[in-house]
Amino acid sequence: MKKIVIFTIIILVICALGHLVIKWLFSSQNNSTGISHYLVITIDKNSPKEYVGELEGHKVCKENKSIK
Repeated sequence: MKKIVIFTIIILVICALGHLVIKWLFSSQNNSTGISHYLVITIDKNSPKEYVGELEGHKVCKENKSIK
């Protein structure tokens, strides 16, 4: 009887740790929330100049860059 209780406790601890590891792996992956953790900027020579908006009275444009 004592062996069954010890075996059951060991299995429960392994399951709990396994659950935490799997949860951590899924939460640490990139784009797990639908929003990327990193800003990706690529240079595209065919991209035209594009008006983005204004900042402190200045026009802000982007040219030859693709921001995702």
